[in-house]
Amino acid sequence: MLQRFTKIPVPVRWMVFHLELSRCSDEGVVEKSVCLEVGDRIQMHEDDVMNAVKYFDSVALLMYLPNKLPDLIFTKFDPVVSRLSEVLAASFTRPSAGPLGEDRRKLRTTGILRKKFVEELFRGKFNPHPFSVDMFFALLEYLRISDQIDKDTYFIPCVLPLDDPNPVKFVTECSPVLLTWCENVLPQGFFPA
Repeated sequence: MLQRFTKIPVPVRWMVFHLELSRCSDEGVVEKSVCLEVGDRIQMHEDDVMNAVKYFDSVALLMYLPNKLPDLIFTKFDPVVSRLSEVLAASFTRPSAGPLGEDRRKLRTTGILRKKFVEELFRGKFNPHPFSVDMFFALLEYLRISDQIDKDTYFIPCVLPLDDPNPVKFVTECSPVLLTWCENVLPQGFFPA
């Protein structure tokens, strides 16, 4: 008979560490140095702190990306989700006149997102310390939501329109399309139908 729950022994200090870390992260993002300070306050060694961070990352209580953003730890997913939601919402609004109008039109029609547009969109909302616009784009790339085209330009396929404004042309034969990033196949769910 299968057991319903798996019991994993977790040190009490790790639980205290997680609670303390959650309290000291106002925006849901903390630097690695803050984690080490919190661990030091509750008498944890650096190795124990990093093991605790990796454990809580593995059970999705926080997010740590040592290969992409080694100095940041996300204790809440709200900052990432809310900022991504604002970018997606900007792609669904009609382009307006002004400096952002052309960038909004490009985002809506071609999926091209410029760093300058995001900086203007989040003016005053992005705390430059510790989670900056550059880190936001690095995270989008790591999560395979976007891909960098050049220094300040990114492609986000999920904002492309769902319908084709051109008349339907029926094709009797076609080859399947396979899009890849970094040699990894992306699931079709990231692309519009």
